[in-house]
Amino acid sequence: MSKISGLIWIYRLLMLEYALPVARYEDICWPDQDSYDNQTARLYFVRQKFLCRGGFYPIVYLIEALAYSHRIACKEGCRTNVS
Repeated sequence: MSKISGLIWIYRLLMLEYALPVARYEDICWPDQDSYDNQTARLYFVRQKFLCRGGFYPIVYLIEALAYSHRIACKEGCRTNVS
C-alpha cells in the first residue's frame, strides 16, 4: 500500500509541474506558469482530466487500488499475533 501511495504522490507532483511549470520547457513546448491568465482554472482543468476517478489514465487505477486496499484494511482490522 505504501508503494502505491508513493507512486500517486510522484504522479501528482508531475501533474502539478505539467499544469503550472516553474520554468519554460522549450524542448517539449511547455510555457511557464506566468503565461496562463488564470492559473487556478488551468490547475482545475488538469486535475479534472488526469487526477479524478472515471478517467482512462494509469493514476485512476492506482487510486482505485489504494482505496480498495484501504477498505480491506479497515474491514479486517489490525494484524493479529499468534504465539
